[in-house]
Amino acid sequence: MRFLLLTTLLWLGQLCYATTSVHARAPAGTAKVYSAMQPDLVDHVYTINKTELNFLISYYGFKLEGKDPDGTTTGFIHTSPQPSTVPLFRLYAIGRTDHLLTTSTEERDLAVKRLGYHLEGVLGYAYTEEGEGLVPFYRLHNSGAHDHYYTSSKEESEDAARNGWVNEGIVGYLFAS
Repeated sequence: MRFLLLTTLLWLGQLCYATTSVHARAPAGTAKVYSAMQPDLVDHVYTINKTELNFLISYYGFKLEGKDPDGTTTGFIHTSPQPSTVPLFRLYAIGRTDHLLTTSTEERDLAVKRLGYHLEGVLGYAYTEEGEGLVPFYRLHNSGAHDHYYTSSKEESEDAARNGWVNEGIVGYLFAS
């Protein structure tokens, strides 16, 4: 039932719509990327929608990551297409309890057709190359936990890699938080 509620929430467009950021360093037309984790299932999720975030916390036991009461800010992402940006797709595999983020349409399609993921929507629009004010968005995977983890911190990425996570590279570039 909870899966159905989450799917309904997502398909109503809640994943793709968020108010633009009021953060001082965030450009107009961007939204904060929130990071949360479900500790019992070891599942990290990333969203720009505060309503979805609160739903996941209230009904699924997700916890905001970081020490800030408003959660760790992974960065800021455009909410609509901009020059030099591509969609950052968010997928979920219920059997693996894993959220996957990718800018690759080929990887998205393969994950849906062969790996048991379903497309939840577009998280936002990420840059494909480095630029002023942008930071890499690193992707790591832990096969034992069946979990993907994303961070804009090189130090966190390196620490995770030393602790059993495999660095899968840079998914795209976000505005620094």
